[in-house]
Amino acid sequence: MLVNSNSLTSKDYPSFFYPKLAELSKTFLPNLDTVYYIHNFKGVKGGTLFRCYPGPWTVLRKATSGSYICLHQQEEMPSLKEVALDILPSV
Repeated sequence: MLVNSNSLTSKDYPSFFYPKLAELSKTFLPNLDTVYYIHNFKGVKGGTLFRCYPGPWTVLRKATSGSYICLHQQEEMPSLKEVALDILPSV
């Protein structure tokens, strides 16, 4: 189980200094599925990108009642840029 696999693929570990980790990020990590994922977006039109495997990737926004409403769903993970600049502002 990997808790934060994004940290293993980040530029914090240059392949020159960590060749075995760089090899893993090219061969092993792409074969993994994300089981739980939560990313919060702040701001006036903020929201949350959420996934609970095997469900779809979901963009949620907190309603004034305190519950969450689904704004968007898709099977493949959207980029954080796509969520912030395209999905959240459009709803």
